[in-house]
Amino acid sequence: MAAPVTSASFPTPGINGLAKNRAQSLTGPEWASKALNCVVDSDGRLAARKGWVKQNATPISGSPAIRTLFEYVKGDQTVEVLTSANLKIYSGTSTLTDITGTITAPSASLWQFVNFNGKVLGFQQGHTPIKWTGAGNFANATAATGTLPTGNCAVAAFGRIWALDSDRQTIKYCALLDDTKWATADGGGSIDMHSVWTKGMDEVVGIIAFGSNLVVFGKNHIVFWTDGAGSEIGMTPTNIYVNSMIENVGLVGRDAITLIGELDVVFWSTNGVRSLSRTVQEQATPVNQLSPENRDFMAAYLSTANLANSRMVYSAVEGLVILTHPDASVTWVFDIKYPLESGGFRMFEWSILPTAMCCRSNNNLLFGFAGYIGLFSGYLDDTATYRYAFWCGWFPLSQNSQLNILKRAKVAVASRRNVVGSFKWWTDFRANMNAVQKEWTVSGGTEYNNGGEYNLSAEYSGGGGVIEKYVPLRKSCQTLRFGFETDINGYPFALQYVTIGFEPTRYA
Repeated sequence: MAAPVTSASFPTPGINGLAKNRAQSLTGPEWASKALNCVVDSDGRLAARKGWVKQNATPISGSPAIRTLFEYVKGDQTVEVLTSANLKIYSGTSTLTDITGTITAPSASLWQFVNFNGKVLGFQQGHTPIKWTGAGNFANATAATGTLPTGNCAVAAFGRIWALDSDRQTIKYCALLDDTKWATADGGGSIDMHSVWTKGMDEVVGIIAFGSNLVVFGKNHIVFWTDGAGSEIGMTPTNIYVNSMIENVGLVGRDAITLIGELDVVFWSTNGVRSLSRTVQEQATPVNQLSPENRDFMAAYLSTANLANSRMVYSAVEGLVILTHPDASVTWVFDIKYPLESGGFRMFEWSILPTAMCCRSNNNLLFGFAGYIGLFSGYLDDTATYRYAFWCGWFPLSQNSQLNILKRAKVAVASRRNVVGSFKWWTDFRANMNAVQKEWTVSGGTEYNNGGEYNLSAEYSGGGGVIEKYVPLRKSCQTLRFGFETDINGYPFALQYVTIGFEPTRYA
């Protein structure tokens, strides 16, 4: 007599994000071995990310890769978006106006801009700093006293600009609120990092302000400078000293770092994407990556292409940290809204490859592409569809060693429009894939269309809701992996739940 068909239900498949390091191990349906163009939506489901919309109708001449996007805050608190590409600098979003001016001809477009006292200054390795006051064009910065730094990174903090010199070891700072005076006699000065490194010679990669500390990132060190006096402006340079040093952790590229409000800093190091506050707290036990399940997977990209072109940005509204390594054709996304039990964050892969990113003060998230600025919005990439693809981790279908005959799957998706999707499954760690393509059709009055049990957000309302579909399955197995793929074509989408029906047979 045949055993009755039983079922196993999975209400939030893939909710923990990618676990690439364990893709061929038993991880469970809550993990993903593939999660392309995914996010976790407000209802806790694995949903499709937003797309992007062109902001400038006419591309930059020649459609060069945009290398820097920056929001300049003027003295009157109005703002302007700056773009660097093709050895030029532009202002605006819908129309890009060339404001390069008479600066010394640059050899690259890798400017780091900083807001300072109503002006914006730009720094790039081996280049004279440049300056713009919001009117006219950029011009070379000039020094009334001392010499200007010509290194690759800078930060405006504690009433001064702190900028690296061309030797990648000397950090110069200007006089209080005066970016033209760099001489010691006029309030400027310098910090020599040569004698600070403790694990062999290093070089400065990035500089940030974090609380009342000036934090200097090398490739293999993080150095915290403080004055310990608690001055009104946060730091007095003549009193600074090394307050703390973290060894064997550093920064892979100047722009692979982002501030998370005023509370934390996230950065990409050779041993994972990390949180600065947690790195400080856990110096004795530095295994504190934000995605430990993907550390080795990401490390493989450290020797791929030019890390100087990697970029990181944080969107408070979306609750996402986005890290793009366009030269290696990868973009990783970390959902930092709710940490996992391990303390890490959910990680996903996206197919978009911006070469620059900026989150504006109005919370608009901007991407730089070949000649275009894109706004993170809608559910098309410009005018093109994009693929949502999820494969869960391997898991035992039942809690014993029985062989199970697969019967059918009930797959529920949340959508406002009909969905043509492919349900896929694999058995017992075999590479052979099985797939059935079906259409999930929106009807006018399903039980779930108006919220109820599944708490649909307004995003999925308006004629849609949760749509269920039965998918016939075949094969027998002990362990299973399933997935779902569909094209995103202008509307939000989320995978609601999956139930697998099977018939237990005998012990394997």
